[in-house]
Amino acid sequence: MKKLLLVLVLMSGLLMGCAAIKKPTVNVVSVKPSSVTPTSVILNVKVRIDNPNPIGAHLTKIEFDIYNQNRYLGHGEKKDVSIKANGITEITIPVKIEDIQAIKALYTLAKNGEITLKIKGTAYVDLKITSFGIPFEQTETIKI
Repeated sequence: MKKLLLVLVLMSGLLMGCAAIKKPTVNVVSVKPSSVTPTSVILNVKVRIDNPNPIGAHLTKIEFDIYNQNRYLGHGEKKDVSIKANGITEITIPVKIEDIQAIKALYTLAKNGEITLKIKGTAYVDLKITSFGIPFEQTETIKI
């Protein structure tokens, strides 16, 4: 009887602990060109992961696509990222945009002095007990 009571107490504690875990939030902090050539543009995309939980976590992968006016420009990805407990983790992911998309983006940037990009992706969190994806989407305007 005592063993059964102990098991019930431990299970309820685990369930309460799991219920208290909050999903981290993912936001794009900035998008900045780092290299421009006639055939390509490299954008540094800075992503912020805010973890409100008292334990750290592990991202198996964070990936996103970049669009301009619903036109696909490029893909960014980073694997194996450790997330701080009760804190903010920032990572910078370079994305190479090539060929005709780069030329059109450069033309828009030169013509208007700015370009608006949409970044849409998912961060995959592994908590050993469970794993889940955190979708994110954000629009950023780059100005010169």
